[in-house]
Amino acid sequence: FRSGALQGGAFDLTLRSLDDVTVAATAPLVARGVGVTLDGKPLAQALDLSADFTATKRGDAITYDVRRLALTQKDAVLFSLTAAGSAKLGPKLALTAKGNLEADAPALMQQPAAAAFATLSRGRVASAFDANVGDTIQAKLTLNARDLVARQNNQPLGDLELTLDASMKADGSGTVTAPLKLTNAKRRSDVTLQGVFGRASDQKTFLFTGNIASNELYVADFQPLAALAPNAEKPPASTPSPAPRSTPAPAPRPGVPGTTTTPARRDTVQFWSGVQGKV
Repeated sequence: FRSGALQGGAFDLTLRSLDDVTVAATAPLVARGVGVTLDGKPLAQALDLSADFTATKRGDAITYDVRRLALTQKDAVLFSLTAAGSAKLGPKLALTAKGNLEADAPALMQQPAAAAFATLSRGRVASAFDANVGDTIQAKLTLNARDLVARQNNQPLGDLELTLDASMKADGSGTVTAPLKLTNAKRRSDVTLQGVFGRASDQKTFLFTGNIASNELYVADFQPLAALAPNAEKPPASTPSPAPRSTPAPAPRPGVPGTTTTPARRDTVQFWSGVQGKV
């Protein structure tokens, strides 16, 4: 942390044994004016943090309930999260998490860490998630982005709905389903991706087989979404030092002694080598 002040917070500590402990916030932990810097670069600035939670550790098992974790700036709520789940420590980590989050996307993008993504002038994002990590990974996510307006030309982008359902086994194989809906004005587009993935028997080639389907698609409504691409970081301007003057060498001429040419080489390996599949 670069800056910030702890304003308040109260905790109830229950110590049943050295290996059975519960920490519960009886009043939210509040910190004001929080700023974060990493390697001299600011990541966050002028944020207020509020956390209300309960956590219990029994042996190598941990359960937690984050009733509310919020980042605010003045009177605006930039980000809020509720989550509950468990974790089991050991050689194989097991983790569960279920919760909801909301974000004021344009306000959150004003933070230094997200400056490259500051491409929205308006829009709110809400998400629900349910994840189970163990020998296999199962994850479900719903994402709703409402009233999106791009900074570029103040372009309305509409409402975006995404549902992701994915699973992956220990061998790296799995399935993914991702239906997406975009509503702009009175037009409604839908696209659904379904696929299976994994590695071939040689354990080198990654395979993906899937299909993309749509009942109705307005391409003109998807094209403005390109405005959400991260802004490229511009390199600092510098004044180049003058290069020493030299006499240029004569250009090589075919068939003239004393000159050589370098033949062009064709790529012998496709850029997609290592990945196979079909959509």
